[in-house]
Amino acid sequence: MLNFRQDMVQLSLKYPFIKKVVINEESWSEMCSSFDKLLGQTKGDTEKHINLKKGSMRFENLYVEGENKDA
Repeated sequence: MLNFRQDMVQLSLKYPFIKKVVINEESWSEMCSSFDKLLGQTKGDTEKHINLKKGSMRFENLYVEGENKDA
């Protein structure tokens, strides 16, 4: 997931017209878990926090969100 996060920063810098990337639920959970590990939090804390705020992750000017199966 570290490579993916770095790629999202590079994508944002290279193509500033891309504003949002939507990834599948499994990858979203993996990315959130990688932040939990990085920050020393309990697994699931990042995902719960973002879901409560109805938000996404921001990499430079690019927002990354998990897919919404309800939509």
